Amino acid sequence: YSRSYIDIARRKFGLIAKENNDFKLIENWFQILADEKDDFTLAFRRLSDICDENNAVGCVDNLFEFSEKYRNWIVQWRDRCSRDDVSAVERQKLMYRVNPLYIPRNHLVENVIYSATENGDYGPFNTLVDVLANPYDFKSGLEYFAEAPNDNERVISTFCGT
Repeated sequence: YSRSYIDIARRKFGLIAKENNDFKLIENWFQILADEKDDFTLAFRRLSDICDENNAVGCVDNLFEFSEKYRNWIVQWRDRCSRDDVSAVERQKLMYRVNPLYIPRNHLVENVIYSATENGDYGPFNTLVDVLANPYDFKSGLEYFAEAPNDNERVISTFCGT
C-alpha cells in the first residue's frame, strides 16, 4: 500500500525520480494542508501552476494563495524538483494531468439537483456535467465551478446515491 501511495503522490507533486526523502516532503505538505484547513484540489492545482508561472493555464491564483508555511515548503519542493531531469514546462504538464481543476463539489451538486427538482431547470445540471467531462482543462468563464464552498455553502450531510 505505502509503495502505491508514494508513487501516486509523486505524480501529484511532479516528482519523477524516487528519492528517500520524498515521503517526508509529501507528508509535510499534507500536514500544512490540514493545519491551514485548505482546499485539497485548489492547493494541488495552484502547486501545478507555480511549476512554470509563465505557462500556467487557467491559473487559480485568484482562488488559492499560499501562506508562509506553504512558501517555506515550496522552497524545499523546488529544490527536490531541481534534481529531476525534466523541464518546468514538462513537469507542469504532467501535474496538470493529475491535478484536476474541477471536481463535483457537494454544494454544486446540491444546487443543480435543487434547480432540476424544484424549478425543472436542467441547464445548471447540464453545465456541471459538461465542466466535469474534462476536469483537468481550464474553461474561461467557469471559475465558479473550481471555487471551494464558502461557509454558508458547505454541505454538512450527504446521502448515498447523490
